[in-house]
Amino acid sequence: MPKKIVVKVTWSTRKPLQMASFAKDTALDMTGNPVTPTPPVIPADVKAAADLVIINYANRKNGALAKTNSDDAITALDLVLHQNSDYVSTESAGDSAKIESTGYMATVNSHSPAVRPGTPASPDLKPMGGGRVKSTVAKVLGAEEYTHIFYTDSASVITVTETQIVVSSATGGSFIFATGGLVEEASGLTAQTSVSTCVVAHNAAGNSNASAVVKSGVL
Repeated sequence: MPKKIVVKVTWSTRKPLQMASFAKDTALDMTGNPVTPTPPVIPADVKAAADLVIINYANRKNGALAKTNSDDAITALDLVLHQNSDYVSTESAGDSAKIESTGYMATVNSHSPAVRPGTPASPDLKPMGGGRVKSTVAKVLGAEEYTHIFYTDSASVITVTETQIVVSSATGGSFIFATGGLVEEASGLTAQTSVSTCVVAHNAAGNSNASAVVKSGVL
């Protein structure tokens, strides 16, 4: 008999900022979701716990207390994600689509091998000022995380295989890879330039194809 489909724990092995980004995605997807009307940790508190990880992780090298605060914030966020994942597993009653509607990943049935995610839609780019740009992409069914590729040479060639992403530029353009959730930012970019961006989705089976490329306005 196949095992019951429940939430798959994918966040505990991620880097802290990736875990925080994942948590924010679940907070967004669980807001107003009929599958999860009364989660043990409400979306606003999930987001607050994720923000605490981001703040404390950035300060972790400022002494022993700062390192402890960072570790404690990460542990607390992990607990929050586990509490809500147990609730999602119960409320979804083995329906993988319901699980994935909450931002969590479903376990893969032993008779249904994982497949690579589909191609993401074109990302939405927003210049943020100060040499920053934000990329937002729609969720891809089956994706566990996303890589947003920012680059300044619009003629760059991006090659995506099942396991690799290769970017090359004949003019020496710069590249930034931001891996995490549906929304990622690039910073430190040169003012008065434009940036091209595409997104690749990932899961245990490998990479998706790259999305269509979108070009930002002048930063």
